[in-house]
Amino acid sequence: DEAVQCQRIAEAAVRTKHHGPRRIKTDLMAHGYSSKAADAAVQAIPDEDFTDALAYTIDRKFPDIEETDAADMKKAVSSLMRLGFSSGMIFNEIRSRRKKR
Repeated sequence: DEAVQCQRIAEAAVRTKHHGPRRIKTDLMAHGYSSKAADAAVQAIPDEDFTDALAYTIDRKFPDIEETDAADMKKAVSSLMRLGFSSGMIFNEIRSRRKKR
C-alpha cells in the first residue's frame, strides 16, 4: 500500500536523517509516490518530531547559531531550509534558544 510505505519512509526520514517536512515530501515524490500520499505521510508526523529533528540538527551543525553574525546566520538558515525546514520554524527555534540563555 502506497500510503503505508510513504508513512514508514517519512517517519524514518525525520527520525534518522533529521529532515524537515518539505524535504521529506519532495523526496517521496521524487521516488514516485503521489503528492497526496506524500502529503498525508508528512501530515501524520507530529510537529514535535520535526521540532526535535531541527533542534538536533542545529545542535550538531550550528551549536552557536544564536550568537552568530548576520552572514553566518544566513548560511545556517539556508542550510537548514535545504533540509526541509521552513524559515519560520528555524527562526522560532533560534528565538527560543536566545530566550534560554
